[in-house]
Amino acid sequence: MIGGIGAFEPEWVKVSKLFFDTIDKHDKPYAGFAFGGPPYGSPEVLKKAAERMSLIMVSADVVHLGAMAQDLQQARELIGTTR
Repeated sequence: MIGGIGAFEPEWVKVSKLFFDTIDKHDKPYAGFAFGGPPYGSPEVLKKAAERMSLIMVSADVVHLGAMAQDLQQARELIGTTR
């Protein structure tokens, strides 16, 4: 899948490909969200995001901020040694 959470509509796939082709062509950084735990992600999703993203946001909800330390620890364990 190219970008998005479960996005497989032809229009989305087409515009996502155009986006990534364009940032690759112009050697631009890419940033976004990647979550290491359910319901929106998994350790595998976070590792895959680290292959492409220059900056990864791993926490994004006010209620979820209480668990942010755990998210950051997990992110460091999974991708902290890749750079």
